[in-house]
Amino acid sequence: MVTEYEVLSENDLGVLKTKVKEALGKGWQPYSCLQVSTPVVNGVVAPLFTQALVKVADPAQVEEEFLVK
Repeated sequence: MVTEYEVLSENDLGVLKTKVKEALGKGWQPYSCLQVSTPVVNGVVAPLFTQALVKVADPAQVEEEFLVK
């Protein structure tokens, strides 16, 4: 069961990779594939890299909470 959802976006792929690695260390998991868009801003291509992340509850914990209620 997904309990939290976050979206990280950066123009620099290296910066995004660092942020995703930090999030993985905090229990986040990638959700779907890396998204890349290439908008043109002031005549210059400005790539935007986006990764969705989720936190997933432990199924045993979810079941226990359900049974307690």
